[in-house]
Amino acid sequence: MANRKILYGYQIIHGDLVIQEEERLTVQNIFTTYLAGLSYQALADRMNADNIPFSQESPLWNKHKIKRMLENSRYAGGNGYPPIIDQDTFQQVQEKISEKTSGKFPRRTESDGLWQKLRSGCCQTRLLRTGGPIGHTGNVHLKCSACRNAFVVGKEELLAQTARQLAVHETPVCKPYAPSAEAIRLANAINRALEQPGDGKEALSHILQGAAARYACCDNGVDTAVSQTQPDQIDWERFERTVSHIIIGTDKAITVHF
Repeated sequence: MANRKILYGYQIIHGDLVIQEEERLTVQNIFTTYLAGLSYQALADRMNADNIPFSQESPLWNKHKIKRMLENSRYAGGNGYPPIIDQDTFQQVQEKISEKTSGKFPRRTESDGLWQKLRSGCCQTRLLRTGGPIGHTGNVHLKCSACRNAFVVGKEELLAQTARQLAVHETPVCKPYAPSAEAIRLANAINRALEQPGDGKEALSHILQGAAARYACCDNGVDTAVSQTQPDQIDWERFERTVSHIIIGTDKAITVHF
């Protein structure tokens, strides 16, 4: 049974902070069971019923000890602590706590998977959504539990950028080369000039003009249909299959990774 001057789940051995294996199992059980639906008090009651002491000085658990544990980012590797809980589990717990605290339990939508894929541009850690609208407009507030940076991004812009980058990834945007009448005329002129004796100046002039004409025929690389893709056109099944994560930069840049 440990002295609780050291965070539950850890111990000091030879001056090093290491995981206490028995307590590690308890910590993991508390996190997963909370996600399964048990309340703070129900978890505390279970710990006490199973005779699992919290510490030598204060062996009994209560809902406040459970709450502090569930909100402590050090269990997910924060502040240099060896992680007991993976980042995804920790973030899911924070989202559930946030929903319960606010008293809001929004209806799940197809776009809910979007929030699971947001990552910090600073450390690539998953971002926790701490506030924002349920609809398509308004600012979404995000926070990284690892680097503690906060991000604010417009939900409409987030959806629009996601839709566009997904469409660009899935849709070929390079159109076949189609020479114009001028490009064809200059190509013929080049062939004739090359067949004529002389210093080649006329042929060179036609070659330069022909290159400019060909360039003018090239597609600009942006398909109009892709550039006009709307947020409500996102295929969420395809999104789940193809999108690895979405980086939110400190400059609010949104980059979808596949």
